Amino acid sequence: MANELPLVLSNCPTKCDPCIAILLESNKELVNLNQGFGNRFVDGSIAWIADNKKKSISDRKNFFTVQCSTEFSKANFEKTYDEINLIIK
Repeated sequence: MANELPLVLSNCPTKCDPCIAILLESNKELVNLNQGFGNRFVDGSIAWIADNKKKSISDRKNFFTVQCSTEFSKANFEKTYDEINLIIK
């Protein structure tokens, strides 16, 4: 794989599904996020978007963690970052 990252496995106390995670800095505020830490989605390639400033893990505004759905992640795990960027919705 062209963009190799270390794979970290742990003993998760709950059922954990694999996912592609993306750190995203936006030029604009995402106004459709709820007032909590983020939003969960049941359809599509994105399962979760979290606001890292609201989670107190970043001082930067408009800095998000995007977790892709398990199905999307399994189907696209071997693709490059650029390929994933073209197909994610």
